Amino acid sequence: MIALVRAVTTRTKEICARALMNLLNDDTIDEVLQEGAVQAFATLCGQESEECLSVCAMAFQVLSHHPKGRTKIVSKRFIM
Repeated sequence: MIALVRAVTTRTKEICARALMNLLNDDTIDEVLQEGAVQAFATLCGQESEECLSVCAMAFQVLSHHPKGRTKIVSKRFIM
């Protein structure tokens, strides 16, 4: 996830955001959260891309419906 945040082009970040979003399901959410999805989406929210912002908004919506996702979002360890 560090690589997606450090990508140079906006298009690459958009693709990575969508790919990460696709991993958010009941079977994988625990692992994705452990690997830093909340921080990655928070960082991607700073992009000047409508697509990136839209994907991040959808991701936070999905995460907010999951108890562990909500806990990670409100955790003081993550700065948004």
